[in-house]
Amino acid sequence: MTLLRSTFQSSSWNTRTAAEGIILVHIKATIDKILRMHFTDGKTKLNNDAAKLTVEFLRVFAHEGAARAAEQSGSEGSTVVDLHHMEKILPQLLLDF
Repeated sequence: MTLLRSTFQSSSWNTRTAAEGIILVHIKATIDKILRMHFTDGKTKLNNDAAKLTVEFLRVFAHEGAARAAEQSGSEGSTVVDLHHMEKILPQLLLDF
């Protein structure tokens, strides 16, 4: 959980480089399209702040999953993270989020 907290606290939309900002805009647009595919009411709108929060949540979730899978891989003496490492950490990761 320490990694999660430090990652979340250190991330700020205002301190990103221009390249990171461009990537985040594309990711935000992709997440926006995915969410809109599941809206049942055509009048439903996605607030810009809600979109940013969703993107940040998914970014932290992906980083935390990768970090835990790498830690699991290391604890098994492997230098490569494989699918089974992700499968081992996934239940606890989902419970933590």
